[in-house]
Amino acid sequence: MNSWGPCSALLLALSCATPATAAKAAPCPDSAQSYWTTFRAAALKGDVKTVAGLTRFPLEVHGPLDESDEHSVARSQLGHWWPRLLNADPGLSAEATTMKSYVLAHPRLQDGFCTAEGQQFRVGEWLFHLGPEGWRFVIAYVNE
Repeated sequence: MNSWGPCSALLLALSCATPATAAKAAPCPDSAQSYWTTFRAAALKGDVKTVAGLTRFPLEVHGPLDESDEHSVARSQLGHWWPRLLNADPGLSAEATTMKSYVLAHPRLQDGFCTAEGQQFRVGEWLFHLGPEGWRFVIAYVNE
């Protein structure tokens, strides 16, 4: 039996938090809101060409588990992957839904979607990053 007391499990859990979960959420910068408006409109229209212009390639696509396959999606492959990315369940509600529905329900980035540093935001299963070329779609998660 350890002598750390009843809070040891909680302290251990907090100390093991990943950077993404440990990062403080914050209001999103205007540049992220503007980018999201453009990206969202293209995504909902199925305008893969515009989405591609707003994406950093290769786009990383991960499965739901650590041991899942990771795919590096080239610009030429985005059209093949796009329906699967839209149909992925964001996993944020008890009932199954899709990223397309989630994107439709979020015309603006909510407080908490962006990191405190203002360099990343996440919408459901999609991660966006601010780099030298501006905001870009960089990682997506899909349920396999």
